[in-house]
Amino acid sequence: APAESRCTDARDAPSGATLCVVADPRGHHFVPQFYQRGFARKRGRAWQVRVVERGSENGRVANVTDTFKRRDWNTVLDEDGTKDFAIEHVLARLVDDPAAPAFEAMRADRFPLDDGERFRVARFMSAQLTRGPHVRESLSEFMVKSMRHAVALAAQHYTDEQWMEAIGEVPTPETRRMLIRNERHFDIQPTTAGLLDVLLANVDEIAGLLMPRSWTLVRFQTGCLFTSIQPVIYMNPSGVGGYGVATAEQIYLPVSTMHGLVLSTPWAGWPDAL
Repeated sequence: APAESRCTDARDAPSGATLCVVADPRGHHFVPQFYQRGFARKRGRAWQVRVVERGSENGRVANVTDTFKRRDWNTVLDEDGTKDFAIEHVLARLVDDPAAPAFEAMRADRFPLDDGERFRVARFMSAQLTRGPHVRESLSEFMVKSMRHAVALAAQHYTDEQWMEAIGEVPTPETRRMLIRNERHFDIQPTTAGLLDVLLANVDEIAGLLMPRSWTLVRFQTGCLFTSIQPVIYMNPSGVGGYGVATAEQIYLPVSTMHGLVLSTPWAGWPDAL
């Protein structure tokens, strides 16, 4: 989403010029607004979508500016406790903004895409695999379990010399017992910076795995598609093989209510009878 901006007269600017200061974004979309508009209706200046929670028949109409958004989702705290919004700016500048024209092209039935457009869509899909809350929460739980296990092992097996090198003192037997059963005594929480470093480190590498696939744009007669908090979907129609980026037979991305992008592997063939 474009950040809010405010424009003020600049004394050091050329005569008659205006200086625009872009505010730091606080509401971060893990599913970008430009993508949501493929499933929205325009009402005046607003784009509105119908949102239904899984497992519930209750639905609501919402503006895309408020959908799939969380405050400070990608905000990182530096060593001084200052909020850093660089990741959100980078995602907008390098992932979302470059991909938007290619999505508009597919929605206008302009296909196939050229190589540059395909890479920008592939990078968008790659980033979307890890931008949502479910993936981040699962990674956080895994990291917490791993760190707790590492602390417990250290408490049981570190020598006095290793403790002195690590923390400058040797813990008492009572402290060691607390470290071994650390889940009862203190909390471990991965930082946002640490999680983002893991989740976004291989975006371009994964995009490179998507590029060689067969790309098919399926156009339906009427609007029958919807999207979700996790828009990129793996499918194995044959039931053979894996479900990762490299091994899934087909990868689906709804592009609009009428357009679906299918990335196939050579051994899966063309996506007939969808």
